[in-house]
Amino acid sequence: MTILGWSTFVFRVRAQYRPLPLAMFSMACAVSCLAAAASEGPSDQVKARRAAVDELARSTAAAAGARLFGYLGDEDPYTRGAAAEQLGRKKAPGALGALTTALGSEDRNTRWGAVDGLAELGDPRAVPALISLLRHADKTTRWKAVVALGKLGDKRAVDGLSGALGDAYAPVRYAAAEALGGIGGAKSAEALRARRSDSDAKLRALCQEILSAEAHGRK
Repeated sequence: MTILGWSTFVFRVRAQYRPLPLAMFSMACAVSCLAAAASEGPSDQVKARRAAVDELARSTAAAAGARLFGYLGDEDPYTRGAAAEQLGRKKAPGALGALTTALGSEDRNTRWGAVDGLAELGDPRAVPALISLLRHADKTTRWKAVVALGKLGDKRAVDGLSGALGDAYAPVRYAAAEALGGIGGAKSAEALRARRSDSDAKLRALCQEILSAEAHGRK
């Protein structure tokens, strides 16, 4: 926003809130200014860093993975999340530790990117950390963790995934059923059979479908 444009904007805000006391006007102006700044979208610098991560993701250079680590601490949450996911995709040395740490981020984009990155990395050592996310307050984090555990296919996740069949968020329940079906085994089948009388009709049907497919595959 240019200096002239900013002056005009503040003048309009002042006119709008003229009846307010000075302190209340200052607060109203601050809120309006923040809203105006947000409406302008990301800055050119942020766009450049996002583009840099995209470029590293496409790069086949050996150093591309190592350079992604620098973006895990970026001020832009989308840049951090994208960098985390790409670290896993590139299976960069040291990615396991960095992504496991990023799972504890308060920023959801960073956390989601780390979960996706660990799913792509495919290292079974990530399983305990992903299991711990099945109790996370954020429903999308729980769903992503279930999907990641299903992709890793480690039997250590069966107990946690069995519990996720009763999650309050329906996509988590359905993803857990799919994950258990993919992992297979007696414990997975037992958990799926227990849900054939669930109050969620879609979950009942999905569990029955998975069990039937497994039984057919054994014939």
